[in-house]
Amino acid sequence: MNRRMELARAPLALCLMFSFAAFAAHAVGAESAAAAPREADTREGYRLCLKAAAANAAMMDCAAVEYRYQQQRLDSVYAELKRRLPKDAQARMQTRQREWTQGRERRCAPGEDGSLAALDAAMCRVDETALRAAELEARLAR
Repeated sequence: MNRRMELARAPLALCLMFSFAAFAAHAVGAESAAAAPREADTREGYRLCLKAAAANAAMMDCAAVEYRYQQQRLDSVYAELKRRLPKDAQARMQTRQREWTQGRERRCAPGEDGSLAALDAAMCRVDETALRAAELEARLAR
């Protein structure tokens, strides 16, 4: 390989290296800082799926399946909690839930980093939805 081709590939290699390092730092940071409460809210199958995934596309598939489950869990507990409330409290609950949904979409909006940002956003939506479902389940249990 000639020198010009090596120099042309260097930025790509650095970009890939930094992207992987950023993802690894995010994953390690998430595990060490907040994994305990978040892992309790997602299913073990999801965590195993992520560990077994060999590529971003496979991880996206894991996140999509878990997101559907967590969203259904959230919808179910929200409906039950709302059903138990008086009419005036139902309207407030609906407003708070709408605000939470809008906040989740802002917090989990993908950045500009391509597939890595999309994966991070998908995992964020899973985590945020699982946490909200657990929060509402705790309210329901009171």
